[in-house]
Amino acid sequence: MEIPEQVESCENPKKAFPEISGSSDNFSYDPALWDEITEELRQNFINRGIKQNIDLLDFEASRRNYNDRVRYCSKGLFKTRLKNAETHTRDFLIYSASTGRLYFLPCRLFNGKGPFASTGFNDWKNPITIEQHENSQNHKNCVLILLQRQKAAGQVDALHVKEYKREVQYWREVLKRVVAAIKALASRGLSFRGSTEVFGSLHNGNYMMLLEFLAEFDPFLADHIEKHGNQGRGNVSYLSSSICEEIIQIMATEVLKSIDQEVTEAKYYSISVDSTPDITHTDQLAFITRYNKEE
Repeated sequence: MEIPEQVESCENPKKAFPEISGSSDNFSYDPALWDEITEELRQNFINRGIKQNIDLLDFEASRRNYNDRVRYCSKGLFKTRLKNAETHTRDFLIYSASTGRLYFLPCRLFNGKGPFASTGFNDWKNPITIEQHENSQNHKNCVLILLQRQKAAGQVDALHVKEYKREVQYWREVLKRVVAAIKALASRGLSFRGSTEVFGSLHNGNYMMLLEFLAEFDPFLADHIEKHGNQGRGNVSYLSSSICEEIIQIMATEVLKSIDQEVTEAKYYSISVDSTPDITHTDQLAFITRYNKEE
């Protein structure tokens, strides 16, 4: 389909794009063609789902002349990079073929604020505006309303649910391996940290060495270490020493709770307290509990 050069000057975009202005029941997937946001229109999207209009047409209608160059909308704007380096699709972002602008469906349908809800966005020189809008409370409220309406209609957004479950399962699999390595070292009373915290170094300590060993036989862990292993502070990996120490502390707390429960339930027990200075002349106090556990 050939797009007219002067779309914005057209008095009636529906005449310029009759084949996309709606179906036989006058329903349009182009947000710029909605004269009025009605309850019927909202229900149509809840029933039919979202059509982003990025595979049917080119982006010639989005052309904008800047001082330095001519810019267009691109398919790259329909994806965003998360802090954990994963790429996420902006499923609610819709391209208007009649005006060459972008809209966020929830904001357009449920009285959102800003250009993504009213006139459309086409400032291709400042794509950061899309992320800023996504992080706004007004946008989140509109998304929540749409998801609640879909759930009430028995049509939960399968894409978002699937993505959420997949990410949860991914990090659970990472933690399974991390916890297993920590349990193995702690149960033998071995040291964890070395002089460096870099995967591939000969001085990174027993903890990272054990993860590297497991990765030789575990493609999942090997891929995770390759992607997230040496990214540094501020990046989620669940492989750092701080996470390791936090998991050790959680384990220690659970062990103490278990011992406390067993001592409380035991009929006979004894407590002895002793202390001795370590090499730094700091007194180390130890509580020793003996009890009879009935099976």
